[in-house]
Amino acid sequence: MRFGIDYLGGARYGKTILRNHPNGWGAGIFSNVDGFGDGLKVIAKLLAKGACPFVRIQLMWKDAHNFNAGDYSFVKKEARRVRALIVKFPHVQFYVSPVCEHNLSEKDWQKFGDIVRNELSGLNYVLVNSPIKTGKFKGVLNEYHHQKGGDAFSYDGANAFDSDVQSDKDAYANSVYFMFWNCQFNGKKKLDEKTPRAKRNAWPVKEQIESCVALAKPKGKTKSYVKKLICKSHADQHTDKPTGKDQKLVYISSLKVKQLTLKLNGKEIATLAYYGPFQGGGFRYYSQKWGYQIANQVCELWAENIKIADVNPAFRDFLFR
Repeated sequence: MRFGIDYLGGARYGKTILRNHPNGWGAGIFSNVDGFGDGLKVIAKLLAKGACPFVRIQLMWKDAHNFNAGDYSFVKKEARRVRALIVKFPHVQFYVSPVCEHNLSEKDWQKFGDIVRNELSGLNYVLVNSPIKTGKFKGVLNEYHHQKGGDAFSYDGANAFDSDVQSDKDAYANSVYFMFWNCQFNGKKKLDEKTPRAKRNAWPVKEQIESCVALAKPKGKTKSYVKKLICKSHADQHTDKPTGKDQKLVYISSLKVKQLTLKLNGKEIATLAYYGPFQGGGFRYYSQKWGYQIANQVCELWAENIKIADVNPAFRDFLFR
């Protein structure tokens, strides 16, 4: 399996991508979306560094997902721009999706596919079908977004940091690629945020990119010994750039103690201080570090003298709500 990061809105934070993109990982991006800008400029600079073996480009996005014949000219124009990149970087594998998260019939989608086929004739690339939910089309690579059963996978539309990533990796063990995405890669603090694209400012920081790399590693065998334990590798983000406890490791337990302790091989490696009750029930405990920075392997979680779980701090685990 090849891993990548779906930067999508990356036209707005190109410097962060260029400084922090993991070596050997692929990248996804919107070619040109209103409010984000020209993503191909960023991809061209990234590919020039020689550390990105594959790219998946979404040529068009529409909020209403209502793609039609009036969009043919836009897709054609963007495909021509991608052609120049494929010619310039012949050793990079390009995956090209005409329309992102469509609800078209196969017949209607193939009209967009034919536009791309014509514009990229003779070049080395793979045509990608990116439906809004599921639906496999013949002769192309079918990329599903946070749904199982596709040829390739992206978390686009669902936060990887709040997902059962190991289960998804297992389901896509033989996939062509597996793309990580979180709402910050589109400039949002929260998944359901309604801020217009042009006004978004919650762009990712290097720790969020590094968190994706940690999630690509095996989670290991984890287990909870208490009921209703919520282990989140990333707390909610309340500011444009994560500050304080934003995005730090947070655990929610039914046990109320002064602090929780993480141990590795019998040695204490981190503590999570009691913060207060959780409105959904239980008590919150926060670390001052990002989960992956503490450990990317299974550790013991203790509430005073009670072992309550075996947990990997880099992963979301146990109760999801």
